Amino acid sequence: MGGHKRKWKKKGQWRSDDGAEGAEGTSSKRHAHDGQYPPAPVLESAAFESYYRAAGVVPEEEWQAFLTSLRTPLGTSFRITGRPDDAATVALRTYMEEVHLSQMGSLEVAGERVPPPYPIEWFAGRTAWRFDVSRSLLRGKGPRKDGVETQQVSAQTEAALRGFHAFLMAEVEQGTIARQEEVSMVPPCLLDVRPGQAVLDMCAAPGSKTQQLIEALGGGDDTSLLLANDAEYKRCHLLVHQAKRLHSPALLVTHHDASLLPTRMGGGAPPLSFDRVLCDVPCSGDGTLRKSPDLWRRWGDGLALGVHRAQCAILSRGLALLAAGGRLVYSTCSINPVEDEAVVAHALRQLRREGQRVRLKCVAEELPLLRRAAGVKAWRVRYQGEWYGTYDEAPEEARRAKKLLPSMFAPAEGEAEALQLERCMRVLPHFQDTGGFFIAVFEKEEGAGGGDGGGGGEEAAGEAGGEAGGEVAGEVEGETALEAGGEEGGEEGQVEEGGEAEGGEAEGGEAEGGEAEGGEAEGGEAEGGEAAGASGGLVGTIRSQANAKPGAHVLGPLHCAAANHGAYDALYALTPQWGAQFAQFLGLAESFDCARVVSRSITGKQLFLVSAPVLSLLQSDRSFRLKLVTSGTRLLERSDLRGLSFPFRLAQEGVHALLPHMRKQLLLASRDDMARLLRSHSVAIASLASASLRAAAAACLPGCCVIALDEPSAGRPLVAVAAMRSLSQPGFLELNVKKPEALSLLRRLGGAASTRPIEPVA
Repeated sequence: MGGHKRKWKKKGQWRSDDGAEGAEGTSSKRHAHDGQYPPAPVLESAAFESYYRAAGVVPEEEWQAFLTSLRTPLGTSFRITGRPDDAATVALRTYMEEVHLSQMGSLEVAGERVPPPYPIEWFAGRTAWRFDVSRSLLRGKGPRKDGVETQQVSAQTEAALRGFHAFLMAEVEQGTIARQEEVSMVPPCLLDVRPGQAVLDMCAAPGSKTQQLIEALGGGDDTSLLLANDAEYKRCHLLVHQAKRLHSPALLVTHHDASLLPTRMGGGAPPLSFDRVLCDVPCSGDGTLRKSPDLWRRWGDGLALGVHRAQCAILSRGLALLAAGGRLVYSTCSINPVEDEAVVAHALRQLRREGQRVRLKCVAEELPLLRRAAGVKAWRVRYQGEWYGTYDEAPEEARRAKKLLPSMFAPAEGEAEALQLERCMRVLPHFQDTGGFFIAVFEKEEGAGGGDGGGGGEEAAGEAGGEAGGEVAGEVEGETALEAGGEEGGEEGQVEEGGEAEGGEAEGGEAEGGEAEGGEAEGGEAEGGEAAGASGGLVGTIRSQANAKPGAHVLGPLHCAAANHGAYDALYALTPQWGAQFAQFLGLAESFDCARVVSRSITGKQLFLVSAPVLSLLQSDRSFRLKLVTSGTRLLERSDLRGLSFPFRLAQEGVHALLPHMRKQLLLASRDDMARLLRSHSVAIASLASASLRAAAAACLPGCCVIALDEPSAGRPLVAVAAMRSLSQPGFLELNVKKPEALSLLRRLGGAASTRPIEPVA
């Protein structure tokens, strides 16, 4: 194919097809930096240090401890998902302690002893843990360069770290463990989410806080709503990848500029409002320096000034969507007052002008073991190296160009006292060896009104420059959060791959598009009709699925975003006849509303379960203002097996949501039988140890069923799995559980069952 082609060219660098490099290339750089390439980040910034030393947010006597902490690599932290008293949570924690932590008592890094992972003291229930080694070292691949130091580990330590890392990654993929920076766990805790509430996560990607909110909703999935939104479409799929692991019917993921989230659904529907709102806004991210050391090089005064307007607009819209008696948490991973107290003060002043009764809530008694500092009441703004105490002092050209705004400056002394800014919370890195964070908790008084879409959001957007302000918010949400280190997320590289895979899966796999259905992703523009004819077929069609054959059980469009050409979720209602058949086959209680089962395509091959509030919201959105990316959790998949009275198989994701309502096709297994099923996937009924299970399985109708562990449990069963009894092999039970999840379930069972190998699936 001819001579060598240069793959890329930079000043003094080139690479040919055979991988050879120029004399000024990477090899010389490695030599210049003593074998390390790229060179270790420079953990200092004169601009950063001069700014914060003069800003007064860190007491002078703590300044050196603050800087030292920022220059130290951040440790690893994670949560065991689920409620502390949940049987599955307790079982997984027990397995981790007995199998892994018991082998990590003599770890050595750089000649010093490192304690094994230990519970985070301020987080209740021993479900949040931290490990005082960096993420790179945890991978257990030998020496790692963290900052400017090379940390040597022994072979024993390396093996223990590698095994623990493999366990963590396997459980993270199953959704039973969530890797999350410790300080980012604080805002969801202070939001005080309870089952049955409507919750809004305004800037949700990458999704670790969203996972926390799903856990807090707990067993109330049938009556709860969690709308998780993000302005960046690709990050929405990363969010889906994270949140879908918890299989919540209450989840609704949307793609909107957070400052312009819809407040009215049209058609006479009541204004949209939420009991709890998490407003974790895009920011400069200088609280993440410990995990994003490259930010030292990029830090400048303009970072905070550039995001302030978008932050004001997002917070104002969040407060407009907050219901009376509700709570909103505003948070940033920045320690700059321009992004923190200034935004809070602007929102409070604006609400007072509008007559809204909203106040900062004192949370000093909540999370008592978490060390924090009070919010500041006075600050100055630095612009082009000069400090200004008031807006009037600022240069006229900066004011005219709106580089500096009145909202960026501290309120007058008397007003600051009235706003009670000291009720804000600052978490600094040296307090408890974490990242930096700012949190403010708002409370809207009963009878104050909410969700009216009043002047709050629109006025702030107008201040930000109308439509231009919306563009700024979108740009900031997409770029700044990623530049600041991606806030939580998985490991480098792994998350990006997960995000891309999720994008494909959401539009192809779960959405029943692509190869499976001969079309693109679900979605499209509704061209007409909502009703079905006498045969139950569709009257309306969706353009992206125009060539697909409608399923006989699909009634008609339930929701479709405007101008939808496959990018967003189109949902379809199912026929009442199908619902009656479904309820009869599984003996569902009357409390279960079969209308909550929906399809994402007109073929109806895969069916999804949504909570009652999610269904109600979708039905009220008659103008299709919500841009849905995904909703609910997978429940059923059409089976090609012939002769089944109910031709669908249960998906493992929906088992726990459906289990409380089932009265038929439910089998109870002993611990030994369950372990055997999980290892083998297909087991002869006659070989089961329990006589009662053999009898129940023999009486089970051909088709889908659920097998649950027959042990008392305060909440959901420790283990419950989707299974199938087919007509072709009536003497066998076959699990519909993937091998990695089966291994995770075996760990929960504990004992010898968790260490014996899983038999390959035929």
